[in-house]
Amino acid sequence: MPRFSLLSSRRYSILSAFTLVELLVTVAILVILTALLFPTINSSIARAKSAQCATNLQQLGLAFTLYSAENNNTLPASYVLGNNAPDNNWWYPISKYTGATPMAYNWTTDPNSVMACSMRPPFHCPTVKNSDPGFPFNAWISYKMNFQFRYQTTENASFVTTGVSRSRIPSPSKVLLLSEGRVTPEFFDYKTNDIPYGLQYPHGGKLNALFLDGHVESFTQASLMIGTTWDDMANHPFDN
Repeated sequence: MPRFSLLSSRRYSILSAFTLVELLVTVAILVILTALLFPTINSSIARAKSAQCATNLQQLGLAFTLYSAENNNTLPASYVLGNNAPDNNWWYPISKYTGATPMAYNWTTDPNSVMACSMRPPFHCPTVKNSDPGFPFNAWISYKMNFQFRYQTTENASFVTTGVSRSRIPSPSKVLLLSEGRVTPEFFDYKTNDIPYGLQYPHGGKLNALFLDGHVESFTQASLMIGTTWDDMANHPFDN
């Protein structure tokens, strides 16, 4: 029977163990690989969030279509000025068409309040922080509706309670319906420094935008400033 002495066991143990140098080299390689992969991982996460945001907008676009089908082909008002009730915004009337839990007639205290539902898909972009010191008011808002759908309903947009008829818009694929912004339910500017009525570009300097026909596109602020791009998409929905 072969003998396995204590001396040979020690030699085997020494030969098979990692030396300190080998261990440090292994750790250094792992650190380098992590540093190389980290930007790729972050980029993949950012792309996934942008894709989820685009999916949200497509789902909201379908909800707008279903709402119109049951409301004489009209759109909801983007905002009902002078009304502080939970239904003074476009989120509330379309919520029951999204496939998610409909919003309760309550701003903040119900589990399905306007604010609570707006913090969940499809009303919530995954890049938005519900508590953000940069947005001290209504930080949870992710998407805004084009102000023109309220303003063009009547000469006095302060008293609008319903949106325009889709039949008034000749080219839905050219008209911007929703995009990304904070604080208020509607936009009329593409600039980021106009926080209440402007837009935000949270996806690596880009935003996702839903057009009235239901398709979604991505834009940088610079691309919206080219020529009459912004005017054509956002300011003249009834002229396209």
